[in-house]
Amino acid sequence: ASTAIPFVPDTMLNAGLTVPLRSGWQLMPYGQWVGRYWDSTAQSSRKAYGHYALANLRLQSDPVRQGGAAFGGFVEVNNLFDRRHPMPFDFRDPGTSALAGVTVTF
Repeated sequence: ASTAIPFVPDTMLNAGLTVPLRSGWQLMPYGQWVGRYWDSTAQSSRKAYGHYALANLRLQSDPVRQGGAAFGGFVEVNNLFDRRHPMPFDFRDPGTSALAGVTVTF
């Protein structure tokens, strides 16, 4: 009999949309579904995790050209509603996290 690989969800799904804003920015809400995964290959003693959804949001600027370069930026918030889910080996779910960045293209 085959055994699922531990720590790897059997299903991952990301879906969202892009909403252009008049200011030259784009609003991108998206959802992420994490399927079932396990903490071990031992079918008799392993514990199942997963089967949850997260809401995420990204705000991204359109590139602005200046000379020979283009500049842009983004802010992204993951796990918008601070949902906490159990993880194997007492690891802690980080909850809400944010990331910001600047893009430069020459």
